[in-house]
Amino acid sequence: MLSSGLVITSVGWIRIDHPAGQVVALLGTLICLYWWSCYRRLER
Repeated sequence: MLSSGLVITSVGWIRIDHPAGQVVALLGTLICLYWWSCYRRLER
């Protein structure tokens, strides 16, 4: 799932000059951070 978030973020960064690209990049970043925090909790 983390890789999906990275792909979504990459797509958003490709079109960061467009408002929709900025929204996609922000959502992808939030997804990545969420899954990263979930993975950290699993390691403990």
